Order: sequence, then structure tokens, then C-alpha cells
Amino acid sequence: MSNHHITVDSAEHAGYRNGPIQLSAPQAQVQVNLSIPSNIVNGNLASGAVIVLQPITSGAHEARPVAFDTDPTAIPPTSIRKQSEYPTSSGGLGDIWRCSRMIDSTSTEVAVKAIRITDVRNKEAVQKAKKRLRREVAVWARLRHAHVLTLHGTVSGFGQLPALVSEWMHNGALDSYLERTSLTMGQKLKLLKQVVDGLRYLHEQKVIHGDLTSTNVVIDHDGNAFLADFGLSVALAEADRSYYNSHSSGAVRWIAPELLGSSEPQNTPDGSDSDVDLPKPNSQSDVFSLGCIMLHVFSGRLPFWWLKKVQHIFSAQLNRTEPYRLESSVTVSQQHLDFMRRCWSAEPQVRPSTGDAASFVEEELASVPSH
Repeated sequence: MSNHHITVDSAEHAGYRNGPIQLSAPQAQVQVNLSIPSNIVNGNLASGAVIVLQPITSGAHEARPVAFDTDPTAIPPTSIRKQSEYPTSSGGLGDIWRCSRMIDSTSTEVAVKAIRITDVRNKEAVQKAKKRLRREVAVWARLRHAHVLTLHGTVSGFGQLPALVSEWMHNGALDSYLERTSLTMGQKLKLLKQVVDGLRYLHEQKVIHGDLTSTNVVIDHDGNAFLADFGLSVALAEADRSYYNSHSSGAVRWIAPELLGSSEPQNTPDGSDSDVDLPKPNSQSDVFSLGCIMLHVFSGRLPFWWLKKVQHIFSAQLNRTEPYRLESSVTVSQQHLDFMRRCWSAEPQVRPSTGDAASFVEEELASVPSH
């Protein structure tokens, strides 16, 4: 990799982290716990390179790209301690561990997501997964929004891939939260507004979630919603087709039908299919999934709740069956159903934008009497 000289002035990005980044000799190399936003980097940088800040020697912040043997988001493993012998929960992509993180003698609860490797013997797939995960981590690290889960960094020791460290969400994922919590219509709309606001921000940043389900919306102790795990499933599927096959089966209730192709996922003999182009999620497929989130929040029912087997849901999706059906036990207002049906349109280009969704939820929220 050729060297490019660039300069970084953290003062140009007011409020980034906790103000200007200060470095001093005789440090040989200092890593920042977050990736540096592209708008404060002056110069050309090789795609995918890692920035390493060098000691301040002449009043300038100097940085050079280095090989991928260092990680600017790395958290020392010694500062992370598991609170239990077993993970708190497991999903399609990996396991969630409830941990404590020590920062300046202060202990903070964090969630550590360990990404599961489908075939540890496939060294090429493991390296591809590491590369793509690093790319998504760099994107996640620069995002800042009230309803997008903040990445604290990555930590080793939880498997072959770096594990992702974020704030511990005391109310867990949206699906379990809805099961045990009775919400008023005002509270439901407030929750949906937060989800929509987070997704709208991602789209404004040219980030596609690609895996918007009730397990990837997490809730803090005050009942506020945060989007999590955006881009991860797609990135890992690019590295190993078996990720796509296994994960699409778990997310089939939420996924836009145009992403499913023309048949159910099939494994090749070696568990991968690198020659087949995977369908690419986009903002329109995210909106389909958003409509499914709305259905879950408004009705308490999962998309296609009357179907239990994965192959039956696949078939319904491929036949463009909508995720809702009329039942006397399921109550959804007509105006809410009308908007959700727009999100589920078989023609992706006519689905509403996240801006349209924000306007709809805000209007509905304004019509609910305050308590």
C-alpha cells in the first residue's frame, strides 16, 4: 500500500467525541476509539485504510494509513468482563453478552455482540468477513443520532471476528418489549416516531439498514427505541453465501419480497455460493420492513403471524401476500393499515420515503389526546 500524507484537524469537527484530539510525544502511535469522519480528513486515502494518529511534533496532526493489523475502534480486552458464563441472547448473526466495561475506574454496563462464523475452516470466508465487518464498523462509528445505537468500539476474545461493543439496553429488543409491555396509542406512535427518525437519518447518511426487524430495534430503560445491527447481515453475506441462506430464513417475515429472489435459499455442497449475486437491500426495501415494524407495534402481531413454517412464509412472500390479514382478534385502524399497505407495495418505487413515514407518524401523534 502506498503512503499518502494527510492532515487531520479535529477542531474542524466541533463536538466530535469530546472536542479536539490531543496527542503528545513520546507516544509512538495513538489509536482513536472512533473512526475519523471523512469530512475532517484533508487529502487522498486508499480505500479501506486505517488511520493512525502520530505524535504531534510541529503543531500539526499527522496521520498515515497502515495495514489492517490495527483497529482504530479497538477496546482493550482487559477492560471488558462478562457478567455471566453464558450469552444473554442469541440471534441469526451471533450472541449477545452482558458485560461490564471499566473506564477510568468506573464500571459501565455494555452489550458485546459476538459475530458467529458459519465455517471456521473456511479461512478465505473468515478473512472476507473480517474485512467487510471492519468496513461496517467504520460506517457505524461515525454515525450520531438520538435513535441510532452508538458503537463504543470492538473487542477481541469473543470469537474469530471482532465483537461489537455498545450500550446495554435494559429493555432488550422490541419484540420482547412488546410482549411484556402494554402501550397506549400515544406511546406506540412515539416509539414508531423514534424508529422512523433513526431510519430517516441512516438514509440521509446513505446507509441502508438491510435487516430491520423487531430484534434489531432495542429499547433502553426509559422505553426509547434505537436502531441496531444495520448493514451487518448484508456485509457478512457478501463474504459467505451461507450467512445469507441462514439469515434470510430467520428474517423472512420482515424482508421485502424482491430481495428473496425466485426460490427459497439453497446451500451449495460447500455451504457457499460466491458466484451468485445477492439481492441488494435499498431504502425501498427498508421501508417495506418499516411497515412490518409498524404492524408489530400497532397490533402486537408479527408479520405473517398465522404462518409458522419458514417455507410457508417464503411462499407467501413470493406470491406477494401482504404480512397482514383480517381477523376479529387483531385490531388495526384503517388509516394505519392504509399507510402500512403503501409500505408493502409490490412496486418498490411507489413505496413512501422515510420522510413520508415521519410526516404520517407525526400527524397521527398530533391527533392523539395528551394525557
